[in-house]
Amino acid sequence: MDGVPIKSLPITTAFAALGLLLFAEAAWSQTAPVEYGPPIQISGRLVDIGGKPVRSSVRMAEAEPDGLVNETTAETDSDGIFTFLAKPSKKYRIYLGGGYSAIKTPPKTVDTTSGEDVNIGSMVFEHCSAAASGIRLRAAPPAGRLESDQIVIEPQKVDAAPRTILLDVPHPPIDPASANRRVRVELPQCWAGPTLENREEWELLGYVTFAHPISLGAFVGGGVEKIRVIRYLPNLTPERIRQELLKVWASMFSEAGNGIFWSESSQGNIEASIEFENGGRGLIVTDGGHVRVQDRAGKSWFLRPLPQSLQ
Repeated sequence: MDGVPIKSLPITTAFAALGLLLFAEAAWSQTAPVEYGPPIQISGRLVDIGGKPVRSSVRMAEAEPDGLVNETTAETDSDGIFTFLAKPSKKYRIYLGGGYSAIKTPPKTVDTTSGEDVNIGSMVFEHCSAAASGIRLRAAPPAGRLESDQIVIEPQKVDAAPRTILLDVPHPPIDPASANRRVRVELPQCWAGPTLENREEWELLGYVTFAHPISLGAFVGGGVEKIRVIRYLPNLTPERIRQELLKVWASMFSEAGNGIFWSESSQGNIEASIEFENGGRGLIVTDGGHVRVQDRAGKSWFLRPLPQSLQ
């Protein structure tokens, strides 16, 4: 029918053809991806406390309710000027440093809803004082004791017993939608370091180090009602399982990460569910010298107890 005017067709055919065109246009408008408008230019100037330009990296990220995502970096020029290209109808955070930052310069928030370019003016580059820039975990209070009768060992058929228990087998996160979402944690300015009391500030970090060794029991947090052993290697007796869990629970460690950070090979021999008094659930997998634990908030950590604390 190419090249044939609609008016030369029968009326019913013409209306049918027109209907198909309208349907196709409506379908395309519903399925076509939403495109952002022209990029917004966000610029500013980095200076020292005397007003002179500073050469440094400046960061920008989209400000979402659960943190900062899609971080980008720009370098200032010889006049201290930096420029970012951003999407319209978004909120952005402009800041210096990252992670354990010792920069005192407050971040700036930019809203691009207007669709206009934004100049945020000057940002003053300033370091925190030495006393305020610590990044270590303070000494932790003693862990609550774990008694032998709190450890329940579920029956396990010998022929169904596992031969290996991997420490790094992934377990479902609390929020599956955010499992692969890289979110930057915003720490307070001149952060003095994490404590067990302010763990909400640092528990989304991928790695933390401690100035003083901390016990596994204190780190996991929350009152523990029972530890229920659900898998173990067939060569372990109930007595040895309890001894190993009691020893690991009271052990001390100096670092924790959200992935295995040691180079030596490690496989678990015990896997147990942690039942908290508030009804929450956690997890512990260990070989006696390495631990994977899911704490009271559902966050998984890998720990390596200090050898002297296991004696």
